[in-house]
Amino acid sequence: MASTTTKERSDRKGTVVQGPGAERPDLDGDLRGALLAGVDLRDANLAGKDLTGADLTGADLRGANLRGTRLVGALLRGARLSGAELAGAVLRRADLSTAVASGAGFGRADLREAVLFEARMPRASFVEADLRGADLRAAHLRRSRFRGADLREASFGRADLRAADLRECQVEGACFREADLRASRVQRMRGFERATFIEA
Repeated sequence: MASTTTKERSDRKGTVVQGPGAERPDLDGDLRGALLAGVDLRDANLAGKDLTGADLTGADLRGANLRGTRLVGALLRGARLSGAELAGAVLRRADLSTAVASGAGFGRADLREAVLFEARMPRASFVEADLRGADLRAAHLRRSRFRGADLREASFGRADLRAADLRECQVEGACFREADLRASRVQRMRGFERATFIEA
């Protein structure tokens, strides 16, 4: 029986599979469904790659180029994304719970129904991103920029949004229950009257 600690192998579809302690894999292959948990991908160029369903739990992606990358349903729990660039990336239903992404760029990214529960993303940019139905409860988003983002039906319960830029965002159906909005900018927010701000 093959060992579960194998560093690298390929399945029938050619998807690279990684285990604990693995070195950086060949990033030119088929990465859909890849098991890359805990892998060091600092400063990696993954722009435009298809990582649909990949497991990047705890991976180190600091400074990585993920512009336009497909990460639909990917697991990024506890991943380190500080300084990474994800402009235009597709992260629908991706799980970024407890991820650390200080200063990361998610401009115009598709984060519909993504889970960012307790993620630490101060100074991150979500300008014009699509966060409809996303779960950002208890996320640390101090000084993050959301200007022009679509936040409809998103949940920001107990999130830290101090000094965040929420100008021109669409917020119909969004929930900011107990969120900390001190010093945040909310001018020209659309759908404000149909969002929940109880105890915010």
